[in-house]
Amino acid sequence: MNARRRVLITQCLLIVLSSCRTVAWTESSPVQFRTATAWIHQDSDSTALRVEIARSEAQHELGLSRRAFLNEGLGMLFQFDRVRSRDEGFWMLGVQVPLDIAFIDREGLIQEVLPMDVCQSEVPAQSCPGYFPAVEYSSALETNQGWFERNGIYVGAVVVVGP
Repeated sequence: MNARRRVLITQCLLIVLSSCRTVAWTESSPVQFRTATAWIHQDSDSTALRVEIARSEAQHELGLSRRAFLNEGLGMLFQFDRVRSRDEGFWMLGVQVPLDIAFIDREGLIQEVLPMDVCQSEVPAQSCPGYFPAVEYSSALETNQGWFERNGIYVGAVVVVGP
């Protein structure tokens, strides 16, 4: 009876532990991003920016949130399957780093650059501002606030993504 009871307890514990492990893995599994180099061409200059590519809905939603810092020379390129309208913007929900965002058209031309500040609210859906471009766009490039200006990159620059 004692050995049988141990087997039953062990089986129950294994079932409980395996279900806990599955739940923990699902809730904490990180979204993976492919990396590439974005070359930004402004006049006769070219500047490289190492980027993570966000293409899926899950990647778009996570973006750069939950990161305490972003190293200089790094960013995130959001690519979309369709042209997005001016009323489809970005929010800084859970993002802890002030960013700049460049809105890019189908040809890779930067159409607008906006600064985005960290949202300090505990209730972000109610009080975090949205950042909406004045143009339609096919992709958006986020990096540290001031990076575009520090690197002499403005509206009209061309973004080309390579390996």
